[in-house]
Amino acid sequence: MLALSLLDIQDVERSRKGKLREDAYLTDEEIAFNIQAEKLKISLTALQDHRFALSLDEALQTDTSALNALFFINQGERDDHIAALALERGQDLPTPLTHNKCLNRPN
Repeated sequence: MLALSLLDIQDVERSRKGKLREDAYLTDEEIAFNIQAEKLKISLTALQDHRFALSLDEALQTDTSALNALFFINQGERDDHIAALALERGQDLPTPLTHNKCLNRPN
């Protein structure tokens, strides 16, 4: 609706171009069209920003569990590496870590 109104204003402005002298003052109607066009542009920008924010929020909601799973997998791999290094050096294994428990993995 906003975009259509803005297009209408632009159509009216295009139909008037070339009919007035360059140094002529704007009429009240032209000033009103300009003000309305500016308000419509601001509203369109706000609407696009709102849609973008909703899209980001939806993506974050959707991806949160996947990102958490990747975090635990990466952390589990890191913990496994640390445990492997400890075994190689003849050291005691580190205490069981929460990440391995979350992954349902034995120590």
